[in-house]
Amino acid sequence: ATHEGGRRTSQRASSMKGALFPLLFLLIRSASFACDCDPDPGLIPALTRYDLIFRGTVKDTLIDGREGAAKFAIQKIFKGEAGQEITVKYDAASDCLLSFAPGEEWIMYVNIDPYKRANVHFCGHSRKRITERKNDIYLSTRGFSFDTEDSLLSSHLSVTTPNAVPSQ
Repeated sequence: ATHEGGRRTSQRASSMKGALFPLLFLLIRSASFACDCDPDPGLIPALTRYDLIFRGTVKDTLIDGREGAAKFAIQKIFKGEAGQEITVKYDAASDCLLSFAPGEEWIMYVNIDPYKRANVHFCGHSRKRITERKNDIYLSTRGFSFDTEDSLLSSHLSVTTPNAVPSQ
């Protein structure tokens, strides 16, 4: 009877494992796909997707509920028009959020909504300058450095300086 009871126990444990594995697989699968983005068409084809492309430094950030706002001092404009400063809105609550901190330098790819608000998304092309090559996640996904991207943008677009009047 003990042998039979032992087999039943291991059969129960085995069936519980069998039920847990699909559940665990679904949880891992949904977590791994939480931030899936469309395939990157490459830098040059993607340029038409954005209203404003600039290089700037984060001056300040504010998170209000699910929305974040990063205020940038603009050094160089590759596409579009802007003042010397701009506030960019972003998702600050989902698994696919961007994170900004004062002093960071970014190349920002921004869309302007009908209310003239600048918005940026996790799946966009915006990238932060990361000084150590081994830590530069953008280098592995894009195939080139921050400075190379700046040079590519400069060679394909008309570089301008910000307007004297701050905007947005």
